[in-house]
Amino acid sequence: MEKGEKLSIEEKIKGYNRGVSEVYGRLPTKTIAKIVEALLQAFDDGKKIIAMGNGGHGSTASHFINDLVKHTIAWTGYEGGRIKDFGDICFIVPSDNISFIEDVHFSLVHMCCDIIRKIL
Repeated sequence: MEKGEKLSIEEKIKGYNRGVSEVYGRLPTKTIAKIVEALLQAFDDGKKIIAMGNGGHGSTASHFINDLVKHTIAWTGYEGGRIKDFGDICFIVPSDNISFIEDVHFSLVHMCCDIIRKIL
């Protein structure tokens, strides 16, 4: 779907759904499993979980977090940005569409919580 295309709103919705569905089909399930395992381990060890983004201060935040805890999970998109090298586990949404990336991040939080609830 290109900017300025003369599609109906319903067609644009369908196009968005097709695009985000294609991204979901390429998610790295092994990395998601590692994230769930790390979260479960943190729970078992009574550790805190800290989340951070990839904004202008992402690398500074990552250095600070690595000083506090010894395990970090980086969630990002595009090519990973600066934060991809700072996490013990890096989850890169395989897309260059910020809306798709954010949708997947929200879904990943729900997916991990659902899996952990079923395990605990």
